[in-house]
Amino acid sequence: MGQTVDLERVGETVLPVYPITASSSTWANVDVVGEYYRLDELTAAAGGVLPLNQQIVVEDVQCLLVPEPFNAHDPNAVMVIANGYHVGYLSREDAIRYRPLVRRIVASGYLPGTIGRIWAFRTSSDISTRVQVAIPHADLLPLNQLPDREHKQLPWGSGLQVTKEEEHFDVLFNFVPPSGEGFLYSTLHRGVRTLRNGQERPYVELRIDGERVGEMSPVTSQHFLPTIEHLESLGIAPVATVKIKGSALAAQLVLQAARASEIPDEWVEAGPDHAMKLVPWSLEYEIPAGWDSGFVASPGRDPKAGRSQVRTVVAAQSLAKGAKQGSLGWAVFWLCVAGVFLICVIGTPIAIVPAAWCGFLGWRQLRRWRVNSATGTGTGTKG
Repeated sequence: MGQTVDLERVGETVLPVYPITASSSTWANVDVVGEYYRLDELTAAAGGVLPLNQQIVVEDVQCLLVPEPFNAHDPNAVMVIANGYHVGYLSREDAIRYRPLVRRIVASGYLPGTIGRIWAFRTSSDISTRVQVAIPHADLLPLNQLPDREHKQLPWGSGLQVTKEEEHFDVLFNFVPPSGEGFLYSTLHRGVRTLRNGQERPYVELRIDGERVGEMSPVTSQHFLPTIEHLESLGIAPVATVKIKGSALAAQLVLQAARASEIPDEWVEAGPDHAMKLVPWSLEYEIPAGWDSGFVASPGRDPKAGRSQVRTVVAAQSLAKGAKQGSLGWAVFWLCVAGVFLICVIGTPIAIVPAAWCGFLGWRQLRRWRVNSATGTGTGTKG
């Protein structure tokens, strides 16, 4: 479950990455902002080149979410690093929404890792971009800890209702968070129930921190028993993510795990997971002393890849914008001439006001055009 990335913290060892998508869907659903102002890094993260008139889509991008508590503009800021390059930030709203998730991981000594998606389309005069990362739920991190013994977590799957959890509300009550919803780690166990006719019927039992909290129905149990039996034969505890929803009166559990028929071969062949302990759930988490966002790309990468092509696009875009501004300036200029004509020929004094205003607008637009043409500055669009 743990991994390191091609980043290093200045003056320190590489921090391990806590994959937040290990317990959830990997659908990239959260937009990154500010990526247009980091086209060099975005191009490098996407592979180094953005071909002309061709849509580029890069899936399964390895991303990090790095908090910047000492950011002068926003202490909640969360930097997004894609394939080793700083490509943008979470929006202010999303940074606040996912603050508990990000800070709990950082307070535990890890970096939040997730999967992202890069989209870009370049034309001769413009470039449109969009970067998204997968952060499915603000309260995604399980409230409890993984078991100490060797274990393996089942991949995320569609939700299935757990039964008989009402019989164990005395246990579940202790795990219902203030928000009313959250996630928990549950171990899965093979149980056997003997029917009146003497026939044995296996089922799946769920336990949280060693306490029984419910079971799957006989039908749904068949989807998980092959996986459980395989892991138990190896002495490995099967672990799955369950969603808890409740109040002071009742609680429900939903199992979010892949069925045996959905398990990829790579998962079966891999060994047990390495436990990554998080600090206990809390309303607030402290960033470790001395924390900063001083991360740099490791040697061997070329952050300037594709930079000349991107600059050419930006320059062309700026000139195109300047030309539009210049055209508007000339249009206003001729309006000014028309105003003067009204004053001099027709003799309408009231035309002085629109003539003066049009003259000012024309001068300002022409001045902007000259500045943009000289400096090559400009802005772009975001897809």
